[in-house]
Amino acid sequence: GMPEPGWGRITDSHQWNTLLSLHNAQFYLLQRTPEVARSRATPLLDLIKTALTPHPPQKQAYGVTLPTSVLFIAGHDTNLANLGGALELNWTLPG
Repeated sequence: GMPEPGWGRITDSHQWNTLLSLHNAQFYLLQRTPEVARSRATPLLDLIKTALTPHPPQKQAYGVTLPTSVLFIAGHDTNLANLGGALELNWTLPG
């Protein structure tokens, strides 16, 4: 864990939950708001759609020549949030 979370100012679970709720609100606003999410997710969704289309014509998409035998896409939590916002998906993890 972190030796001094919040520069030593976060001392209990209530403070953690308050801070986390602010982070989640900021993250939602900047990554999952539908208008923002659609704009940011469009290139990735287009790449996925093209890659999954049976027998597509050869195409350069985002630096990748499609179709291809194997396509590896790496992303970040912001990419997942953008996809979730654009596709109106929600999820929670247990725990």
